[in-house]
Amino acid sequence: MPADPAPDGGDVPVTAADRAPSADRLVDRIERFLHAFVDMLRLPRAFWIVNIVYAIDGFAYFGVLLLLPPFLTDVAGVPDKWATVVTACFSAAVTLFMFGFGSYAERFGVRRALLAGMLIITAGRLLLCGSPSAAGMWGTVGAAIIVVASAALLVTAIGEGVLQTANYSGLKQYSDEKTSAMSFGFNYALFNLGIVAVGFASPPIRVGVNEAIAARAAGQAVPGGLIGWMADSCGSGIEAVFWTCAAATTIGVLVCLALTPRAEAQKLRPEDESRIAKHREADARGGFLGRIKSGPFGDLRFTAFVFILFPARTMFAYQIHIMTNYVLRAYPKEVGDRAEWFGNGVNPLIIVLGVPIITAMTRRMNMYRMMIIGTWVTVLPTFLLCFGERWQLLLTYMILFSIGEALWQPRLYQFAAELAPEGRIAAYTAAANVPWLLAKFVTGWYAGWMMSIYCPAEGARNPGVMWFIYGAIGLISPIGLMVLAPWFKAGLHRRQPAPAV
Repeated sequence: MPADPAPDGGDVPVTAADRAPSADRLVDRIERFLHAFVDMLRLPRAFWIVNIVYAIDGFAYFGVLLLLPPFLTDVAGVPDKWATVVTACFSAAVTLFMFGFGSYAERFGVRRALLAGMLIITAGRLLLCGSPSAAGMWGTVGAAIIVVASAALLVTAIGEGVLQTANYSGLKQYSDEKTSAMSFGFNYALFNLGIVAVGFASPPIRVGVNEAIAARAAGQAVPGGLIGWMADSCGSGIEAVFWTCAAATTIGVLVCLALTPRAEAQKLRPEDESRIAKHREADARGGFLGRIKSGPFGDLRFTAFVFILFPARTMFAYQIHIMTNYVLRAYPKEVGDRAEWFGNGVNPLIIVLGVPIITAMTRRMNMYRMMIIGTWVTVLPTFLLCFGERWQLLLTYMILFSIGEALWQPRLYQFAAELAPEGRIAAYTAAANVPWLLAKFVTGWYAGWMMSIYCPAEGARNPGVMWFIYGAIGLISPIGLMVLAPWFKAGLHRRQPAPAV
């Protein structure tokens, strides 16, 4: 077994196993991986159902999310500055509802919570798909689409909050201590593979339907098959992708039905309901202010740590809010026709393949140093987009940006856990997500405004200035981590338990 990390986040000490010949170490790691995978294959059926449902939702959720801004601007006629606000509110609401509805979902059990979440999401996505038609019946298309689409996104966000809670609860209950780490990693990989799948499936559907609609309008022959049918049924290629995502969600509902009460009962680590009830009573007695003071954000060092990463987090939010519209507007048609490849294809694919490799290669490096290196690698490639709209620069940016994410994102939660006092690790790692919630919400209020100035739908464009501003803001994170390094590392020393006498 490898030694634990050094108390100050420094390099991990070398053990006797690590002094073995490299070939022996490689064989040993392969054997351990295969054993872990074989152990995972023996997990209950409910474990696999939970994972399949979550992967299907990853496909549908990101298929809609990255096309939501162009849907609002091109189909609903919403100005850029408000389209990103709607997207920001939706993506932030998903996280908020996870906290708000999650505890209620847990009380109903994994099976009912999983099914309820997918049914609510299906209703929301069907309503979103039908928003242009519903709006047309009212006569005032633009405003009506916004109203119906906003209601649809609200319903979807509630369902996502329930589903994500059910997913993580199911992973814990249907795995054991030996397979827990592998199970969560497998779940993360499957979710990202769902995103990769929609990243490469979306462009041919969107572009094919748009071309078929244009051909019909010009009096030309319309292709048959699925694309032709979608062109007859949908008003745009984006709507066709939305209907595809709604169909995938419906399949997810059918998969949920395979989780029978008998399968649900095969829990390896059932939750202790009496212990959960005691925790809820204690939280209620403490009141809101008491929970804040005793929680992670009552710790000044932890609060400073997670919020110094806020500027770097905004770089991820831009992928949601503006990347698709930026590619569609600023690049030639052959690049715009493949816009989803960059956000939903390249990035998650590198994360799936890169995180295990990079983690294995850097596992003995100072974790705080990895945070600094990773944030630098995340932010600096942004300046490549200042040198013109060439697909080679865009692809290079996305690859380097994704490598940076793989370098520091896993270390974020590791370092947060190291900062946490004994018995508070879960609360601290959960709280480390708050800046991501804020980044998604805050950037939505100015990213669309910046697009309307530097990369509008019509008129002169100068997106390089926009990316320079974003990159300059992002640099605050790696510089701040470097400046505050001694203070953060002192917090690690302070939390180490006293040696036994």
